[in-house]
Amino acid sequence: IDYNGAELKKIIDDPEFIKLFGDFRNQEKTKTVPREYSADNENIELLKLKSFIAWHGFSDKEMMDEGITARIAAMSKKIFPLNVFLNHAIA
Repeated sequence: IDYNGAELKKIIDDPEFIKLFGDFRNQEKTKTVPREYSADNENIELLKLKSFIAWHGFSDKEMMDEGITARIAAMSKKIFPLNVFLNHAIA
């Protein structure tokens, strides 16, 4: 995040991403600034996140809908860039 904050912001600030998964920044955060970082770091709110979860639930009725496969495929396409970002961060 420290080195590629702009890339992460581009993914999570996309209006369609927010519509599907909500505000990514609205997750549990540490109460203090990580030791290695300054409080005025432009990515500090992302650096304070305790987890990186994008989630969308479906009701039973939605799961039985004829178009559910296409909806899930569209969601998978929208979350894929986040998965790639996180995989590169870990590697």
